[in-house]
Parts: sequence; C-alpha cells; structure tokens
Amino acid sequence: MARSFNKDLFHESYLAWKLATSKRMKGEMIKSMMKIFGLSKDALYRRINRYESGEDLSVISGETKKKTASKLTDSRLQGRLKDINIIAANKFANLSGKNPRPIPTELAIQIAKNKGEIDYHWTVSTADRWLKRIGCTAVEMNAPTAALKWKEPYSNSTWMFDASVFNRYYLNPAEGKIKKRAFLDIKDEESGMEKDKLVKIWLYACVDVYSKVFFLKAYGGQPITSGAKHRGENATDYLDFFKYCFLEKEDLRMPVFGIPELVYSDKGSGIMATKNVLLRLGVQNVKTHLPGNPRAKGAVERRIGVFKTNIEPALDGIQFETIDDLNEFLHEYCVHQNQVSGRYDLWIEGTNLKPVKIISEQNFYDAMVSFDTRVVDNYGCVSYRGRQYGVAMDLCGQKVTLFRDSSGEIVAEDSLGNTYICDSRGAREISGATGYTIQNPSDAFKKTDRMRSREEVREQAKEAKKTKTIQDILNYSTNLRYFPARSVPVEVRPTIAPKEIPSAEEAWSFIERRLLINRLDLPKEMKEAIDSVFNLKVKVRGFIPDTEVYEMHNIINKYLQTKELEEGIQ
Repeated sequence: MARSFNKDLFHESYLAWKLATSKRMKGEMIKSMMKIFGLSKDALYRRINRYESGEDLSVISGETKKKTASKLTDSRLQGRLKDINIIAANKFANLSGKNPRPIPTELAIQIAKNKGEIDYHWTVSTADRWLKRIGCTAVEMNAPTAALKWKEPYSNSTWMFDASVFNRYYLNPAEGKIKKRAFLDIKDEESGMEKDKLVKIWLYACVDVYSKVFFLKAYGGQPITSGAKHRGENATDYLDFFKYCFLEKEDLRMPVFGIPELVYSDKGSGIMATKNVLLRLGVQNVKTHLPGNPRAKGAVERRIGVFKTNIEPALDGIQFETIDDLNEFLHEYCVHQNQVSGRYDLWIEGTNLKPVKIISEQNFYDAMVSFDTRVVDNYGCVSYRGRQYGVAMDLCGQKVTLFRDSSGEIVAEDSLGNTYICDSRGAREISGATGYTIQNPSDAFKKTDRMRSREEVREQAKEAKKTKTIQDILNYSTNLRYFPARSVPVEVRPTIAPKEIPSAEEAWSFIERRLLINRLDLPKEMKEAIDSVFNLKVKVRGFIPDTEVYEMHNIINKYLQTKELEEGIQ
C-alpha cells in the first residue's frame, strides 16, 4: 500500500536537506526521506527537482487541485454576461444564407469595442471561454434543434408543396423530347446540357398532411425569365399544378380534390407569386419557411426523396418521349402508391370529419383576374360607384386594386400584395356632440402589426442614427460607392375577353367582373336590350365576338360614369 504524501513534512525535510553543510549529512537526509515517503532515490530526486522548478506541492503529491470559486462580484458577473452576449451577437450576425460562417472572435470584439457596447477588456481566449460557458460556440449555434412532427385532424387542412429537379431526365425544348443522361458532377452536367441544348425537368410535389396522399407532376421548357439558363420554379407551373391538385379528376381512381385551408412551402419566388391567387380561391393562409431547412416540411420532402432515390434509378432503362409521357407515368404511380397504402381511404374518411371545399376552372379564372384601381384618400377610404369604403389607416395616397372575394365582399390589394376587406361604412367621424369620440371604429382603422413594427423601427432608427459611424466596422475610412437609385417595379395587369364567347351568360359574367357590378342594378330596358343583342349573336353566329362584348361594356361603363357624375352634382 502506498504511503500518504505529507506536504508539510516534505517541505521541512527538503529545507533540512538543503541546509545540510556536508555531503554525509545530505546523504543521511536523502535516506531518511526515502524511508519516510516510500520512494526510490531516483523518484525522490525527481520530486525535489519538480519542487525546485516551482511546481505546486499538490501537483507533486498527485492530488487533484480543487476548482476555485469565481472571484467576480454579482455586478461584475452581470457586466461580463452583458458584454459576452453583445460579442456573440456581433460574431454570429451573419448566420444566414448558404453555408453560413461566423466572423472571428477578434473582429467581433473589435466591432463591439468600436461601437462602445462593451465595458470590460476582452482577449480572444477569454471571450471564447465565456462563449463556451453560455453555450454560444460556433458548433452549438449551427446545431439544428429537434424537428416537429406535423399532424392535422382532417383532410385538406394543410397541404405541403415543393419542387425539385430530376437527376437523370432532361428536356430538349426545340424538339419537345426527353433525353436521358447520367452526368458525373455539376460541372459535367452544365457543359453537357449546354452542348446538347438540354434544360432541366422539374418535379412538383404536393402532400396532404392528414392522409399523406401525394401528387407528382413534371414541368419543363424554355426559361420564363429573360436571361435565365433554366426554367426553374415559377408561378405559371405552380398555378397549373394547383389546378391538377385542386380540381376534381376525370380519372375516378384519384378521388382527392378541393381547396386546403393552409398551404405550406419554402419561401421560393414561384409559390410567393401565387399567394394572392390562393387567398382569392379560398385558402385561409399561405405559410412559408426559409430555404435550406427541409425538415420543416418533411412529408413532401420524403415523397420527392423516395421518387428520386428509388423510382428514378429504377426507370434507368426506360426512355420517355415527351413530358406528357412522363406525366402519364407519374399519374399512374401516384394512383398505385396511394391506393395500395390506403391513403385514399384515409383521405375519404377524413372528409367525413369536415367536408372539403370544391372549386371549378371558372373559380381559377376569377381568382387570376385583376380589376379596377383606386387611390386611397386622406381618410383611408376609396370611392367606388358613388360610395366610400374604408380600407386602412396607413395607405393614404397609395394605389390599390379592387376585386370581389368568394363571399362577394370588395377587397383591396396594395402594391405589396397585402389584402384588406373594405368597410362599407366609410370614413371615421368625430364630433363635439358625441364627446369627441370616434364614430365608426371599424377593424379597417385599427393599428396593424405592420404599423406597430414601423413605429418601433422609427424609434430604434433615432437611436441608431445617433451612434452610427463608419468606424463601427473598421478603424479607417472605406472607399464608399454609390447606393442603388430608388426605383419601383412596374406591373401590367391586362384583363381581356376571349375572342369567342359561347353564351350570353358568360358575356355578362365578364362585364360584371370587369366593372364590379350586378346586371340587376342596371335599368330594365338597358339590360333587355343588351340581352337581345347577345342572344341574336349566339343564334346567328353561334358565339358572341369579343368586339361586341367590349362595345356593350363601354356602353354600361359610360352609363355608370354619367350616373355617378349626376349624383355628385346633386
């Protein structure tokens, strides 16, 4: 059994050995210490040498040194925590985009110091140690959190959408033919596609969260955006895919149809461009997540992954001639997989819990048509057909587009795509007779979250303006460039009638949607006269030409303008 190492006795023995005046006395002290501590001569001299070099006796004796308590007072500890949080905020301020990387700790300390945000002196090693202490290292900041499993109580409550490119199939737009290729890497793929004049084929996917029923459809062709190499995700293809998913199918083996309550997708330009159309169709909300986080919609990502990993390689020996051939296979694949897995049965069972909303192609047409424009006046209202409608408090002077939603309410859409249900009670009023209380306090004139956000930003901007300097980033002035000139996008929203309209009812439908009127509000004589013209054209020519519809449209519009002018004079 090893003897205990007495640090005090070792210190006294060392001093006695050191102060010995002769070699004989030193030798006797060494023998005595070897016997006391149970060490060999070499081991004892090693201990003595370590002690003389300045090592602590607790280390020499083999004891574990106890961790000392923090000597920081509560106020200094709080100050250090405040500083390290500011340093961490500057270090990880650019954690966005593809492959995000934090800036070096040294630069983060410099930025915080130049902005006057920290009170204590920090070295890089101290800051890194504190970052580890509060759980803000680079690894921890980039580590994903646990994902959520999305569940819904009934069919068509939430549908997830996504799109991805095929790995082995490409399209030759000039020939309209599909070509099969197996490129080794991205560089080889780009050069091969350019050489053979090929473009990528996109696979669009949709999944009902409740039943896990899924749809797949392929799209390809020339790029829509000028100057682009590939077609990419776009609103045109998404709208066609929505039709395929939402409308009732001619193939009765596929029973799924209707409008979902919520559409969920990543924040791609294609899906965002269709948001307003979806809302007009009756979708209650369109939610998105940031790109690069596929776990957010795992159900639809899994369907794409299964097809590209398992099915597409299995088709390696099959050559599809056209996009239609490929889509015919995808349709049969969806029917088979959903049937054998029982997803169709589960979807039908879910419709018993809550009926689905059915739409038609005409609903799609109505949702994509833009109507009249108005300018919001100083009272937050728009004037339409001699009547004021309340819109919002913060749109004064802005142009809005008016259309009717599925319930018949007049809805205004601003340039950012935000929609507002117009209030027929008009502007707010105030009077001494009512104690200076606001009359007509409708929802249209309540502060929105966007207004509150702007107020907060204005207050923060005042503080930021006081403290902002060029030296916040560097200690020397940089070579500044001009900022881009202010500009606004120009949108063209044409509304045209078909060249040939088969019935008077459809002709009236176009005029009513274009002028936002009801034919029953027109004088009886005018309505009957226009009806006779439409019916005569149908009887003689079999259809109503668009020129005739435009002529009737202009007659009614002139009548409405005259009526509005007369009411204003009165």
